Amino acid sequence: MDAYTGLYTNVGYGNITLCSPNGTSSYCAHVLSDFAAVDAASGEQQAETRLLAAWPRFWSTHVRMLHISDSTFRLIFPALFPRGYGLNKTAFEYYDTAVSMGRAEFLVEDGQVHGFAMITDEVVAEARAQRASGLVREIGDAWFDKVQ
Repeated sequence: MDAYTGLYTNVGYGNITLCSPNGTSSYCAHVLSDFAAVDAASGEQQAETRLLAAWPRFWSTHVRMLHISDSTFRLIFPALFPRGYGLNKTAFEYYDTAVSMGRAEFLVEDGQVHGFAMITDEVVAEARAQRASGLVREIGDAWFDKVQ
């Protein structure tokens, strides 16, 4: 998972820094702490093959990427409430399964990660893949270049 961690950028969506469960930076410690509070409150055991990030947008506060196979991850854009909401201090997360999920397809060449395609509509991605001869950079709704 560590090969996929780091800073990614897209001119329209901005930057996102992906952390593995082993992340030790202060940023990753904060992100992992938020997810740990939510996961503990839900009682769900999370796989170690995942990537996590804080990504405050109007539809989410964070990103959860769950490894599916090879260089493919399931994307979830949850709104995390690690300290609860209002008077209820129980941690929880919310996401709409119709609009807050997708797939990330990473481009890995010679063991080096170059970026990922964010795919939120599989039908559209399939049509793009046919037109672009399956090039990963061309199939997603957005392409994120790995910066570091």
